[in-house]
Amino acid sequence: MTKTRGRLPYSAAARADDEPDRRRFLALVTAVLDCPDERQIIDLAAACVACLANCRLDGVYLGGWSLATASCRELMVQAAVEDQLSLLGVTGGLVTIPNQSWAGAIPVRSSGRVFGSLVVVAATPPSAFDEFRLRMLADHTGAALANVGWSARQKSLEVKLRSTQIAHTHAVDGFNRVAAARDRLLEVAMRGEGEQGVARAVHELTGFPVTVEDRDGTALARAGAGAADRQLPQSLAARRQLLERARRANRPVRANGRLVAVTRPGKYGLAVLALHDTDGRSGEVEEIVLAHGAAILEIELARQHSLAETELRLGRDLIGELLAGAAALLP
Repeated sequence: MTKTRGRLPYSAAARADDEPDRRRFLALVTAVLDCPDERQIIDLAAACVACLANCRLDGVYLGGWSLATASCRELMVQAAVEDQLSLLGVTGGLVTIPNQSWAGAIPVRSSGRVFGSLVVVAATPPSAFDEFRLRMLADHTGAALANVGWSARQKSLEVKLRSTQIAHTHAVDGFNRVAAARDRLLEVAMRGEGEQGVARAVHELTGFPVTVEDRDGTALARAGAGAADRQLPQSLAARRQLLERARRANRPVRANGRLVAVTRPGKYGLAVLALHDTDGRSGEVEEIVLAHGAAILEIELARQHSLAETELRLGRDLIGELLAGAAALLP
């Protein structure tokens, strides 16, 4: 049989057909549009082609082989058919497949978009009416694939939208928590509540046990159930390395089940603000609160140092005045 490339003959004229197969074909073609994924669409398309006399779906090419049976399973045949499809373009037409009397490629498209081709084989050339039904099937297949693609994009957009909304909600919640923490810690500084006030405020704001320690690990204040029990022993050298790491990082660091922030070293010494988090549940907000707490602790230490210096100076001045007064009374 001489084969010519080009568009398959098309005719809308119907012929008398086997009624059960006709009804089954129409039912399957209609069902194609409701398929939720590409695999089911292809399976139904194969079932539709089987309703036509002497016709079989040997392959579905959608930029790759989504279905390949019989001869189309062979890689050399696939490559040869792909070359022919590229020459036929969007119109489709007859193709040559070894050991097949007739083979044709019917374009699968929808709304101007071409997804690929249905590769159909038959013992004899299909009638005009069967060719019409094959094209109807290809159009329904294209529409179904377009629907699946649209649904996938829609779901992806919905997931992204939900993720964005959740992220926005978390960001707003985090901002509100940080703002509340800043106000609460400033209140501690204004009232001069000292190390215990800082520890108590950070515990209230984070829900974690909190300890304030000096450079050597001596507890200056505690807040939260079990804070005293959660101090983890470590060597002096290891502690100094941890404090130096926290100082260089200029932010809280994790070590030994604790989130640690340090004040800047000064003439009033260095202090450690530790949040006990053995399960690693604390996040960015807790780190920010701890950093704010360390800043307020530094202010508290400076204030206490200043008060101590003032009291010492006043004491020296008083002693000096008493000594001067006593000397004036001497003969």
